[in-house]
Amino acid sequence: MSKRKFLRKSGKRQGGFTLIEVLIVVVIIGILGSIAAPGWLGFVNQQRVNKTNEVILRGLQSAQSEARRTKLNYSFTLRMAAGSVPEFATFPDSTGTTEPSNWTSLGAEIGLAPGQVWVGTNLAGQNESGGTVSAVGATPTGRITFDHTGVLRSSSRSPDVDLRLVTAQPGGGTDPAPGTLRCVKITTLLGSIETYRTDAICKP
Repeated sequence: MSKRKFLRKSGKRQGGFTLIEVLIVVVIIGILGSIAAPGWLGFVNQQRVNKTNEVILRGLQSAQSEARRTKLNYSFTLRMAAGSVPEFATFPDSTGTTEPSNWTSLGAEIGLAPGQVWVGTNLAGQNESGGTVSAVGATPTGRITFDHTGVLRSSSRSPDVDLRLVTAQPGGGTDPAPGTLRCVKITTLLGSIETYRTDAICKP
């Protein structure tokens, strides 16, 4: 065999991969993918929770701003029917929650699908805390209402503070997944709104 033919054959061998080499690469990619996939999925799910919390915050702030602008009592509330996505309503007391146009679906707002987020609250009436945070249902159990100055509205009783609107990744049954909670919280009678990212504050 001439030196030229030997070099040509050697060049062909060095330019490709054997079947064993290809299989090794495929196996390595598969292992890396199986390690990275759960972490990536958890990141995506938590981003949905964060976006949901941001939209709820904007909705609550909108109710407060509209109360000041219109000099009317404005409320904010949440609902989520079984097999559906969360919805929120921002509305004046004159229309209430029965007006369909007052409701905004988070499916349309940020592209949520049913079962992707858990939403809960401790509301038990108008500006009234029931203490325990539980999942919202198809019928709102309470609302946060601002008067014409943007502070929590007083009616027959003094408003509660520590009113919480909570989002999380779904856990088992009707509970949120631990370590994933985000919340919007009314902290003073003047209507101060804060956001938190810890389970201890959002669902103690």
